[in-house]
Amino acid sequence: YSLIHQCGGHLGFNDEYELKKHIKSFPENLQKNYFVISHISSQDMGIVFDKAILVIGRSGINTVSELVLFQKKAILIPLPFAQGNEQEINGRFLEKLGLGMVINQNELTVNKLKETIDLLLNRESNVDRLKITKISALFNNAAGLIADEITKVYDQKGYEYLHSVWVRSRGPAWVGDQSVPKDLRKSKRNDIPTGPNLRGTALQTWHCET
Repeated sequence: YSLIHQCGGHLGFNDEYELKKHIKSFPENLQKNYFVISHISSQDMGIVFDKAILVIGRSGINTVSELVLFQKKAILIPLPFAQGNEQEINGRFLEKLGLGMVINQNELTVNKLKETIDLLLNRESNVDRLKITKISALFNNAAGLIADEITKVYDQKGYEYLHSVWVRSRGPAWVGDQSVPKDLRKSKRNDIPTGPNLRGTALQTWHCET
């Protein structure tokens, strides 16, 4: 097997440097198959998931969504201090689909990890194909569904509510008038432009906690 290890780029731990130094002590045939990288780009992540036989990692919603889409076997180790225990909930969801197994961080040992890897790689598939097909269908119109939810909140609670919620962008967090498109600030519902332009704006700059 080849192992691709995304280790993060935290300067305080310097994991990439330390791991690469440690790998030099491995037998030469193992060194050639162990690739350490601080971050895999978003452009390359899909390729890595597509080629993977097994994925080991945390269970954030982005990771779990990708695993469902690619239908990959996975060992998930939820971040223990994630808000609302969301990562364990995500991991158990994947487990119910038959795609993965969850190991809580406080129960993780080298032997348990190895045993779980062997179990997943060697067991026959018990994936719930019907459920996965239904879930995967949502990805086909994900952008439209998100934009529709934003519009629904506007219809129910109005501009003042949308203006007051926590708004995040891909850059700095924006709160205030500049976070809301000009054509939405003082308009009535019927005056709001529809179509791909509005939906694109919603997706790129609005992540509203509804």
